[in-house]
Amino acid sequence: QASEDQQSTPPGKSQSKQRDIITPEGVRLTVTVADYSTRMAAALIDSLFVVGSIIVVALLAIFADMRNEVVWSYVGLFSFLARVLYFPWFELILNGRTPGKRSLGIRVIGRNGAPLTAAAVLARNLAREIEMWLPLTFLFLQGDGEPLAALLTMAWVLCFAAIPLFSAERM
Repeated sequence: QASEDQQSTPPGKSQSKQRDIITPEGVRLTVTVADYSTRMAAALIDSLFVVGSIIVVALLAIFADMRNEVVWSYVGLFSFLARVLYFPWFELILNGRTPGKRSLGIRVIGRNGAPLTAAAVLARNLAREIEMWLPLTFLFLQGDGEPLAALLTMAWVLCFAAIPLFSAERM
């Protein structure tokens, strides 16, 4: 993720690296940076919640036999709002934890060890939208589009998904 945030998890939770943080008050905190597999598992759980809710709403529209374009516009709007608001909402109200992060015992903290600010949460999630969700939406909505465009879109998403693998702080 393109942000200045870190995932932290309690010591002994997984094979992770320790990092010392000096708070603005001058207090040294030792945090454990969550390993990549734990972070990916949390992202998968959260993605299942988001995609699952979108599928449920779409199925309700289908079963209600609503073939009206206006209804599908609302389904599209719900889809957009679900994926854009899910992460910021939970990270703000649950102190850096989405349901997926919470289930695995990790959370997002600021570089100085403090809870995330609203601006940091919004920046972090806007980056996710640009890096992952918008290209994937483009990919799935293009239908029988250009194969080269699909390949380039997948390359874009995979490049951003791989960044934490090569980042020293797994961001």
